[in-house]
Amino acid sequence: MDKPYGWCADKICLSPKVRDPWETDFAALVPRFTGGLSAISSALIIYIIFRSETRLSSIYHRIMFGMSLADICGSIAMALTSLPMPSYMPKEEIFGYKWTGARLGNTFTCDAQGFFVFFGMGCMFNYNAMLCVYYACAIAFAMRERNIKKYVEPLLHIIPILAGLAFSVPPLFFEMYNPGISAYAWCGPVAYPDECVVYQGVECIRGNAKMRNLIQIVIAVVILYVFFLIFSSLALVIWKVIQTDRMIAKVTRLCRDRGNGNMLRVLENHRNTKAVVAQAMSYILAFLLGVVPPFLLSIGAVDTSGQSEESIKFADNFEKLTLVFLPLQGFFNFVIFVSFKIYNYRRVRPDVGIGRV
Repeated sequence: MDKPYGWCADKICLSPKVRDPWETDFAALVPRFTGGLSAISSALIIYIIFRSETRLSSIYHRIMFGMSLADICGSIAMALTSLPMPSYMPKEEIFGYKWTGARLGNTFTCDAQGFFVFFGMGCMFNYNAMLCVYYACAIAFAMRERNIKKYVEPLLHIIPILAGLAFSVPPLFFEMYNPGISAYAWCGPVAYPDECVVYQGVECIRGNAKMRNLIQIVIAVVILYVFFLIFSSLALVIWKVIQTDRMIAKVTRLCRDRGNGNMLRVLENHRNTKAVVAQAMSYILAFLLGVVPPFLLSIGAVDTSGQSEESIKFADNFEKLTLVFLPLQGFFNFVIFVSFKIYNYRRVRPDVGIGRV
C-alpha cells in the first residue's frame, strides 16, 4: 500500500515515492536474460581462446581471458537479480519498499552478490582500458611483443584486479551491500534505507551516508581514470595511423615500382593496423554503452527526483538502459572478438566463406 505524503511511523517520516522502477518486472527479469547471455558469451571467448593455435601465448588472448573471467563473475551475479536479496529487510513495510522477484537470501548472500557484481564490473572495465594501453604500446610506441610482455603486461593484469578489489572490498566492512532503490535489480553499495542518506532523523540500519557518498566518489574517479586511459591510448594509436598514412602516401608518390614486394608488405601491415584500430574502437563503444548510463546516474547528472512527468520518464529510461547494457558486456566482447577472428582468417584465406569460417 502506498504511503501518503508526510506519513510517519516510529518517528520516521517519508516523502512520497513518485517512481519505483525497482518494483517492475523489467528490473527483475531483463538482467537475468542479459546477464546470462553475457556470461555464456564470455565463456565462449575462453573456449575459442583454448581451441586456437596460440591459446594463451599472445598478450591479446591473455587480456581477453582475464576480461572474460571478470565478466563471468559480474554477469552471473547480476543475472541472479533479486534471488540473493534478504527474504526480509528490517522495517521494509514502514519504508514502503517492495522488490519483484523471489528473495531467497540473507545479508551474507546479498554481500556476496554485491561483491561479485562490483569486482567483476570494476575488473572488466579496467581490462578494457588495459587493452587500449596494449594497443598503444604495440602500435603507437612500436614496442616489440617480448618487451611489452616483460615490462608492461604485469601491470595490464595487476591494475584491473586491484581496481576491482578497490571497488568491491570496502563496502563489505561497512555493511554497504544492500537492496535499495539506487542499486537497480541487485544488491549494491547503498545504505539501507536510502532515506537515511537524504533525510535527517532517519537512521541507517545498514551502512552509513558518509561511506555511501565516499564509495560513489571512488567509483566516479576510477571511471574517469578509465576514460582517460582509453581515450588517451586511442588518440596515440590514431595519431600513429595518420602519420603512417602520410608516410605511405609520400613514399607511394616517389616510388616508381608500386608493385615492389617491400611496399606491398608495408601496405598490408598498415591495413592490419587499421583493422586493430577498428577493433579497439569497437571495444570502447561496447564499454561506453555499459558504463555511461550508470555513471551519469551515480554523479547526479540525471534528475531522479521525480519533480515532473518528463524527468520521471527520462530517468526510468536511463535505468532501463543500465539494466539492458551493463550486464551485456560479455556479449558485445564476444561479437567483436569473433568478428575480427573471422576477418583475420579470411585475410589469409579469402576463398573461405564467413559461414565456413
